[in-house]
This record gives sequence, structure tokens and C-alpha cells, in this order.
Amino acid sequence: MTEDLEIVSCSRKSLTLTKRGCAKLWISAQNSRNPPRPWEGRAACIGCADGAERAGRPVTAVVEVAERLNHVCPRCLRPAPRLINGWLCVSCYNRHREVLVGRNAKGSRPQLTALLHAAQIVVADETGVREARREQVTGRMELLLLAAKNAKRAMLFSVPPAQWGIAA
Repeated sequence: MTEDLEIVSCSRKSLTLTKRGCAKLWISAQNSRNPPRPWEGRAACIGCADGAERAGRPVTAVVEVAERLNHVCPRCLRPAPRLINGWLCVSCYNRHREVLVGRNAKGSRPQLTALLHAAQIVVADETGVREARREQVTGRMELLLLAAKNAKRAMLFSVPPAQWGIAA
């Protein structure tokens, strides 16, 4: 009984609560049917290693990082509570649509058009080595973040060997 009432400090939310309360918050935050919104207090519990340990379910560092990346736009790197198609924040999505249409609200050619290009990276994990390629990205970092968001285990990233610039 006294173990349930042991007080712990939460570094993510800067509060003090019981171990049992921490575990309950962590378990409720993992609920896929009712995930916490970014403005809810339990949103900080997603991917928390301390909460997972107190609930008796250790979480890997890879999953914790992937959970944090789920609310970051890979193009502008700003926190985004909502990503369109799991890819772009609303603002970046609107700028991307302007590029696809070929004009912005003022009728001129969007400046983003000059920045978009195809990119590719090599991804290695325990399932093997594969190449990830996407059209119309601002750079490899955007592609790398997209791949990292879907990570379930540790991954390695590289530029494709043909782009290393080494003469054969």
C-alpha cells in the first residue's frame, strides 16, 4: 500500500504525483483509440521511459524518439499538432499545394518551386538495406525525418553510394 503512495517527480510536466498515478497516466496516453491531443497534460506521457517503467512496460529509446517526431513537420521542423497525410503541417501542405497548382494566392509562381527536388537515402535496419526516395522534397533531412517517424527499431541512414563523389 505504501508503494502505491510513493511520490515521484515528473520532469516532463514539472509536477509531483504518485507512482501509481504516473503509471495510470502513461497507460492512458498509450491508448490508440483515444490518443491525447497535444494540448492535453497526458500528451507528455507518450514515449516517457519513466512512466513506462512505473507501469511495468519498458519503452525503447527508438520508440520514444519516434513518438516525439510524430508531432514535428519534417519540412519546416516546427512542432505541429496535426500533419496532413502524416507528412506536412498545414502551412507546409498549403505551400506544397501552391507548387502543384503552379501559382500562389497572388497568381505568381511560388518561391518553393525552386527548392523542391527528388531526394534519396539508404536506410539500414534489422530487416535489411533499402533505398528510400521521394519526389518534391526540400532536402535529404526531410526524407530522413519521414523514415525516422516510422522507425520501430534502430536505423542507420546514408547517402546512396552513387552520390558519394568517389571516382571509380
